[in-house]
Amino acid sequence: MFTSKWFERQKYVPLLPDPPKSKPAATLRPAPGMAPGSSIQYHPDLIGRFKDQHAELQKTFHAIKSQVQNSDFVDVRKSLQAFKQALMAHLLEENIKLYTYLSRCVAGNADSRELMLNLKSEMERVGTAMMRIINKHTDTDATATSPDRQTLLDDLDEVGAMLFNRIQREETSLYELYVPPEDFR
Repeated sequence: MFTSKWFERQKYVPLLPDPPKSKPAATLRPAPGMAPGSSIQYHPDLIGRFKDQHAELQKTFHAIKSQVQNSDFVDVRKSLQAFKQALMAHLLEENIKLYTYLSRCVAGNADSRELMLNLKSEMERVGTAMMRIINKHTDTDATATSPDRQTLLDDLDEVGAMLFNRIQREETSLYELYVPPEDFR
């Protein structure tokens, strides 16, 4: 009466959720030019995008500082983690789409190459310092109690000074180097 198909071992096929829908890549329009010796394209909207990200990072930073001043430590931890994710995404995109592109394009111009390399090295140091401070206040219970409020404010002042100085320097010097590849010839 029983058929053997009911008792056969079935292959396990996990039910996977639908992959997350990502934003369309059309947010940056690639231009026809590529950096020499690479597949990194010039994007005329890239610097505007980075400046928008800078503005958002600054806004989030000020909100975090306000939360600390109001002793809203539960939200501080969440905001610091969101800030960290946004900062890491920005730094990664900047490293690939800006620094890699520029390293190929400015190879023949010693002054521009030196400026770009110095700012890249500085950004790595600033990013490391910022992550250290953010991790200090998100990986422990430091934000859960008010006695650490002054330490957190001092650390935020340190991070803020690094962040705002860095943003100002990028927008006034480094971003000026980002031009279509044919402009480097």
